[in-house]
Amino acid sequence: MTLINTTSCCGLRELDGIMGDDAPHVTMASIASQLVEIGGAFVIFSCPVTHDHGQRLALFIRDNNLGHVIPSSIRRNPNSGNDLQVWLWEVEIDHLDGWINAYNAREQERRVEEERLEAQRLADEVRDQNGGFVVGQTVSHLTFGRGAVRSIRQNANATIGVSFELVTNGHNLNGVLADTDMTGKWCSPRYLQIIE
Repeated sequence: MTLINTTSCCGLRELDGIMGDDAPHVTMASIASQLVEIGGAFVIFSCPVTHDHGQRLALFIRDNNLGHVIPSSIRRNPNSGNDLQVWLWEVEIDHLDGWINAYNAREQERRVEEERLEAQRLADEVRDQNGGFVVGQTVSHLTFGRGAVRSIRQNANATIGVSFELVTNGHNLNGVLADTDMTGKWCSPRYLQIIE
């Protein structure tokens, strides 16, 4: 994970650790909020030319309109013997703030959808393993992996269905299990309707 280091100038920051990140958006996601908060007109980052992390980050900044990036010439580092390049990023803080807000919103949507799909998969798996729920069965709590079914309530006509609330990682999913073929067994998972 990339870190932001301070320098003796409050308007100049240094990125440390970009080679530890898998992709430029990972680097940006790890530093953007902090950089917006602490400010800084300029950020420098460096990378040995045998790796492309610096070049990819510079292109990411340009392609996402996060500021102007100026590359240095390539020079040999006398301390390590590596050929090194440095980039100076003229930060557009407002654009960076907009980018991180949009990125965080997309990530939250992705996590919610993953949790919903995982909860449904686990519910389907348990139903398949147990042959479905039996009409009239009294259930106060069923565990579905990380989630749990709470407050299963039967409708007035028990052969039509039961309501349930599935809670997983803080998200509530409400739904109905229906006995559509009136056999007394709850139907296959394809009839499960998740209502958010």
